[in-house]
Amino acid sequence: MLGRERPSLQALLERPASELVAEGWEWCELKAGEVLWRQGDETNGLAWVVHGYAQIRVDGVERDRVGPGGLLGEASVFVPGQDRTADVVAAEPMLLWFLRRDMLVRLQALHPELYDALIEAAIVVLARRIGANERALRRHQRGDRPPPRREPASWWTRMARKLEGRHPPPIEEAIDALPTFGRTNRLVTKLSELAEPLYVRVGEALCIEGDRAASMYIVARGELAVMLVAGDGAFEIGKVGPGALLGTSALFEEGTRTASLVAAEPTWVYELTRERLAEAPADVWRAMAKSLMVVLRGQLVEGHHRAPTDAEP
Repeated sequence: MLGRERPSLQALLERPASELVAEGWEWCELKAGEVLWRQGDETNGLAWVVHGYAQIRVDGVERDRVGPGGLLGEASVFVPGQDRTADVVAAEPMLLWFLRRDMLVRLQALHPELYDALIEAAIVVLARRIGANERALRRHQRGDRPPPRREPASWWTRMARKLEGRHPPPIEEAIDALPTFGRTNRLVTKLSELAEPLYVRVGEALCIEGDRAASMYIVARGELAVMLVAGDGAFEIGKVGPGALLGTSALFEEGTRTASLVAAEPTWVYELTRERLAEAPADVWRAMAKSLMVVLRGQLVEGHHRAPTDAEP
């Protein structure tokens, strides 16, 4: 993931219980049917499942089940001021390690390697849940537009693109729109070294569903339509503008694009490749990861509202 070599989250959490307790983890046992927390509750921490399965229910509908080795509460715990997005109920007797939010903040200084592993694992979990919502939506939609394709560009098209894309916006414009928990000069400087500006003309695809994911994008200016293929066509699930972080779910798991992105108006993005992001200092990487948590949480909540009630996890 992102080219960073670190022990797995499972290895970090399977250390002696005395070490986990010293870091603030608390042992928790749940009976079958017991509620760990409810949708709308104030977020007070996250949990790591040791034994048993939990049901994830949104508006009373089961959307997922999480078993041993899985995280619970990751959608909101890293985002200040957010409430729980789902009910979490023990489907059978469960054993958990629980970490309160205040201890999670403390963990960043006490054990940054574990803190970063928790963020990365949480991002992957959120991306998978968003993907499940998209798959459910795809099964209930018909494509009313031609699927996005890359058309061969003529010499005139290439020249026009160069002329239109001569003056990218400053990277500060992209960073100012990000939920970065506070912009710093260091963040601006480092991202300016790592990211490359890209110009996308109206109707042009930034990426195509099914492409290999090798980079993520920060929208600086303009608007992109998010398209999903269904049958022989495609349909739009929304538009995104400045401050959006895109192409991230596949990037963290080194997979393929789960959606196409097509410019609805002249658009500038800054591209961060997997290799360049892996070079980022820990504090810059962490700021980007926290921004991504905010974006993905918003996408998850929107996906819950769009997804059919008979969606499968």
